Amino acid sequence: MACSLFGSKMAIEEEETIRYWLFPHHEDGTPIVEEEQLEELISKFQAHVAQYTHQYIWNKQSFILKVGQRSSGNEPTDALGPHISGVTVVGDYLEDEWFIVFLLMNLTQDFPGLVCR
Repeated sequence: MACSLFGSKMAIEEEETIRYWLFPHHEDGTPIVEEEQLEELISKFQAHVAQYTHQYIWNKQSFILKVGQRSSGNEPTDALGPHISGVTVVGDYLEDEWFIVFLLMNLTQDFPGLVCR
């Protein structure tokens, strides 16, 4: 299993959130960094998790992925390089947080070379 952490909870505007980062790699182990390829992977990942999320009722926000920021030197995530990320407000509903953990673990198991944090 490639998921190193179950997510990171942070308080933003007094709401509990979970942040997640996905780092896809080619078969040779090199990271996938092209924005077009990352966008294609987002579509594949969202379609893959839809089998679990299509009837799930989220407390605040749903599981959404986007291409991480390119390096501008101004944001803490710039050091991560091109990647896929997501932020979901879960409030005090622990079920959503654990469901996101399940989705991330499932993605890393079903997509070789995918690492999440």
